Amino acid sequence: MTENQKFIRSTYPSSSDYLNELAQLRDLYRSSPIPSEEFIDQFALYATPASLRRFIHFDRLYQKILDLPGLIMIFGSAGGAI
Repeated sequence: MTENQKFIRSTYPSSSDYLNELAQLRDLYRSSPIPSEEFIDQFALYATPASLRRFIHFDRLYQKILDLPGLIMIFGSAGGAI
């Protein structure tokens, strides 16, 4: 297993391996050569698997409600996380 494959593997979120990998991901994010203006366009490079799943989930929900009349509101989000 290469170092990149080892980094990408999914582990239980509270395991020490996972937490160490998150710390490594944060360091990579902070030292990224990507200009800060482009981070939002490249978020998938540094997103955790859980963040990507959440993003895809909400995109699928959004696609289902596009043709519904009226307003859709979300209550209870904290710090932008739903």
